[in-house]
Amino acid sequence: MQLEAEPGVLEQFLGLDRIYLHVPFAERERVKELGAKWDGQACSWFVTSEMEQSAFAEWRPIWPSEDDPIVKVLGMISTCWKCDSRTLAIVACQYEDQLVFANKGVLQVLASQMTADELAQVSAGPLRPRYSNMTKHSNWSNGCVECDALLGGLAMWRSFTAFLIQGQAELPAITFAQVPEDVLRGPRDLA
Repeated sequence: MQLEAEPGVLEQFLGLDRIYLHVPFAERERVKELGAKWDGQACSWFVTSEMEQSAFAEWRPIWPSEDDPIVKVLGMISTCWKCDSRTLAIVACQYEDQLVFANKGVLQVLASQMTADELAQVSAGPLRPRYSNMTKHSNWSNGCVECDALLGGLAMWRSFTAFLIQGQAELPAITFAQVPEDVLRGPRDLA
């Protein structure tokens, strides 16, 4: 489900110089022709807030509507595989009486509401598309707060399920956000 942002919502939610896009490899020439730029360090396509956004709607973060439920966004401390830094990863949303794993769809929606600066304030890396050597494609994901390395969905899923099985204390709340119900109840794929 792709929701269109109302005028001014892009600036309200993001306020970023770069808005990262999730572009499948086969569509790279199309976004390039539309004016997207390539960030070689982040290995991701992006647009700026000054650019016309409607052309990039299918690849950008999903903006919620005012009718979507408000959920509590929960995190978990993880150790980065690349730089060994401790970083907070978004792993779940508390929706009604359930914990819902923050899969790629949930992260895509949260990316429209949480800036990299806001996430860094709680020791979390930015939410954006990242390429995975394991899955051989990119998806919305958590990143390390220090080096922005991919914190993979499968690793986050394993940590999350281990947490649930062990019955540990509650996960720390990061913030509240709106997430469409169909995204919360949608496929739980990790790739």
